[in-house]
Amino acid sequence: MKTAKIQLVLSLIIINTTLITAQNYHLIYETDIYAVSLKQAAEGKSESKYSIEKGHQHILSFKDKKAINFQIDSIKTNYDFYKTYLVIDKKKTRFQYVMANYNEKVKKVNINGYDKKTWRKNDPLSEPVLGKEHSYINEIYKSKSDSISAWKAPEIKYNTQTQTINNYLCKNATVLKGKWTYNVWYTEEINFNWCFNDYRFLIPGTVVLIEKDDKIIFELLSIKPLDYDNLPVRKEIIESLVKL
Repeated sequence: MKTAKIQLVLSLIIINTTLITAQNYHLIYETDIYAVSLKQAAEGKSESKYSIEKGHQHILSFKDKKAINFQIDSIKTNYDFYKTYLVIDKKKTRFQYVMANYNEKVKKVNINGYDKKTWRKNDPLSEPVLGKEHSYINEIYKSKSDSISAWKAPEIKYNTQTQTINNYLCKNATVLKGKWTYNVWYTEEINFNWCFNDYRFLIPGTVVLIEKDDKIIFELLSIKPLDYDNLPVRKEIIESLVKL
């Protein structure tokens, strides 16, 4: 009898551990990125020309509470350089951009730009407010006020079309954001749009595919349980960022 109780307790521990682990997910999107030419990097050329190219956007979701959103825009991961990460706090509906890298020599994660006071409310319908640290951007906007259109909240129109994309039953929405129009396909079978801080945050469920000018610019490739040992960045960085 005692042995049976011990086995039951152990079974419950295993089940609960599995459930907790299963709540951490890794989403990978193929997306358009503005980056140094991948072709030049692959050929070893020294010139640095920026262009729109295909890359990957990674979203790490932690127990439906926090998320880390980042892009990979180079041929191979370089742990010596700082990368920008978007940290999302779902419960408090807020976000913050930080930069981080991993110093291999001293085995330490360096985080720049984090401040407990600079979390921003995740509200894509309100005009973003730039802090003092972005005063130079304000000056640029002022100097080019004649050529830059006034900020407008994104407009979302939900349509009746449906189709199956990547095995998900998807619904359709048209999004007008600034001068751009996006054709968005989303599914309500899963819920990860809270991991964004732009108009995608306003759409229910999860964005599966986005088109602009009849070209695919954002497409969900996979969703899988989070594996710290199979990430395109150092796991030490992620472990530090999720504690913010």
